[in-house]
Amino acid sequence: MIRFIIVLLFTGVAFADTSTSSVMLRWKINNLESLEYRTFLDAMPVKYGVDIKSKELKDKKRTIKAINSLKLVPFPSQVPLKTTITKDATSLIVKMTNVAVNYDSSPGSEKDKLVRNYQKSLDGVVHLISNINDSGDNLSFYLKQRQKNLVSLLFQLPKSKVSINSHWTIPVNLIEAGPGPFHAALAERSNNAYLASISTIDGDRIAEIHYLISEKVEGYFETQSMKKVDSSFDISFIAYGEFLVDKGRWKRFRGQLTSNVQGTNQSSNKSLFALEPSRLD
Repeated sequence: MIRFIIVLLFTGVAFADTSTSSVMLRWKINNLESLEYRTFLDAMPVKYGVDIKSKELKDKKRTIKAINSLKLVPFPSQVPLKTTITKDATSLIVKMTNVAVNYDSSPGSEKDKLVRNYQKSLDGVVHLISNINDSGDNLSFYLKQRQKNLVSLLFQLPKSKVSINSHWTIPVNLIEAGPGPFHAALAERSNNAYLASISTIDGDRIAEIHYLISEKVEGYFETQSMKKVDSSFDISFIAYGEFLVDKGRWKRFRGQLTSNVQGTNQSSNKSLFALEPSRLD
């Protein structure tokens, strides 16, 4: 009863769909419409983020806890990108563009000033253009792999009707070993997106989708001098999205890409992938 009251106060009337009926998830953009999203693809804010190893993505309790943590991540105040989706005669056009960052205070140092001037110079620079169909399939096969990954992670939908707990895969390759010959001793991957729930809030049917993707490769590079350099790559992506079934678009999307690289070049990073409509319908 307490939980129901909280829902009424803060999110409108919400009803879980406990039926076994299936839904078709499709992007729905009309010819005169330009759908715009505030977009963030950068380092995860320090106070947030999920500590989860790729092998733990098979633990449902662990992943649900991680997803719930992602739901608490606020959209960063500085938004360096916008994504627009428009429609032409044959497909939908996704375009990611730099936008000027608005700061609340003056630069604190000369270095800070230089960074801000550089960001300002990028205003309007287009980073990505891709054509997709209404199920989010990337039609621009000629893009770089990391660009194709980005399009698939943010816009790919299941190809057929789905019901709660239906699973499908996202066409991505997160690891590229190189340059130089690489001898793999271990190569494993897991790729799973599924429909977690369907609810109705203020008349909108919302499909909540969870993403659990991981890739791991271990082995060694062979140098020109025949020296072996041990290396490993461990990359995972965990995310959730709220998709408006009848309007055919994201209401909200949050994801975390975690990468751990060991070898000659070592790195460990967490990146936030976030989309929110620039305006409310």
